[in-house]
Order: sequence, then C-alpha cells, then structure tokens
Amino acid sequence: MAPLLPGGEPIEKMLRQAQFFVPGKPSDDYRRLHRHGGRGAEEFYRERWRHDREVRSTHGVNCTGSCSWKVYVKDGIITWETQQTDYPSVGPDSPEYEPPTEVAQHYVETFDLRRRCALYLSYYRYGDTRKRGMAMLSFKAAYRAAGFEPSEDELPDYLPLVLDFAALGPRGEKLLRGHRADLELLRRALTDAGTPYADVVAAVCARLPKLGRRDLALVRRAWEQGPPEEEVGLEPFAPPEYLDGSGTGARR
Repeated sequence: MAPLLPGGEPIEKMLRQAQFFVPGKPSDDYRRLHRHGGRGAEEFYRERWRHDREVRSTHGVNCTGSCSWKVYVKDGIITWETQQTDYPSVGPDSPEYEPPTEVAQHYVETFDLRRRCALYLSYYRYGDTRKRGMAMLSFKAAYRAAGFEPSEDELPDYLPLVLDFAALGPRGEKLLRGHRADLELLRRALTDAGTPYADVVAAVCARLPKLGRRDLALVRRAWEQGPPEEEVGLEPFAPPEYLDGSGTGARR
C-alpha cells in the first residue's frame, strides 16, 4: 500500500496533481518520481555561446573604425563579441591598455598586498595599533562638524573618501593638508613599487603645500620604520622560567 500524507490521503494524489505541471512517472512505492526532459534551458545556454570561428572586426557607427573587436561567428552570423586589447603602444608617458582582469590584479597586488601602499591615510603611521582608532575618530569628527555623515562602506581615512570631502569645501581641504605627510609616504611607496598609481597621488600632492621641516622629519622616520604593528597585550603573563620549563611550577 502506498504511504499516506499527514492528512490521511494517499501520496499518489499529490503525485497526480503534480503531473499537471511536471510530467513524471512514480515508482511502485510512490517514493520517487522520475522525470524526463526539462533540460532545454541548459542546452539553450550552451548553444548561445557556441561558435565555429573568431574574426577581428570594428564598429562602423559612432566609432569610425578605431575600436577593435573580437567577433564570434556561427553559421555566418555574429553571435557575440568582446573588446580586443592588443592595441599598439600609446607611448612611454601613458599606461598601456590592459584587460580588466589584469587591471584588477594589479590593483590588489598594489593596495591590498603591500602594507606601505594602503589607501588609508592613518595606516602608514599607526598600522594595526590602537592609536589608529583614535586617528580615525578625528576623520569622523571632521566630517560631522561640516554637516556630513561618512559612508559606512569604507573606513573614514580612506583616501578617495577624503578627496571627495576635500572637494566640497575648505574644511575638507584643511583635513587633507593635515595629512600631507601621510600622502607623501603613500606617494613614495607607490613610486618604489613602480606602479602608475604613483602619478595620481603625485598630482594630489602637487596641489598641496610643500612639506615643512616637521613633516619631513615625520616622513623620514616613518619611512625607515614602516607601518607599526600592535604590541599591546602581546607580552606573556607568566615569568620566563615558566615558559621555558625551568620553573618549579612548570608542568613536565
């Protein structure tokens, strides 16, 4: 006998109702339903990107033939296309064309994997220490004093966020000038890394006053030491003799 539903009805009734929507053949015990077909969408997707050759082409409207495209053809009909990236060199004074994946990889390698190149203005001087928390509070206070609520998507010392604030008025410019030394540290780090991003930060520095003696000394000291790491709370609580096993109370 076929199993029953919680309401006492045969499970066959539910399977037969489902047949109006999804054809299938139930097993003898009505515990399984075997369906056939229904994979048309997958085949359509595979067929959508299938092609028999690739050719180079361009756009004749609003493009004047200057852009280069890789065109995928099937049965003599263009199915889809992608932008070509093998352009001639644009010269030594400008960055070359790069595929989006390489640009993203370069960004990550520059700003996420190099501590000295972090885009957070208080990081170089304070690193992963508790002092950095107080420094970021000063950024938030500056935003709120000007009547702005900083975005929660980024930390308040994020350079693009600070640049947006600087473009809004004198208070933002003052905040940016107050971190002239931090910008110089970032510029030097990017230059040392050999990345084109160094020119962008150099352009920002060029619009700010030159470094004074105090800032120069700060930059020199921070550049030699690099971003600090948190040391508070990392010291051992037990005496050294307990840690090396020589103490009388040490376990053996």
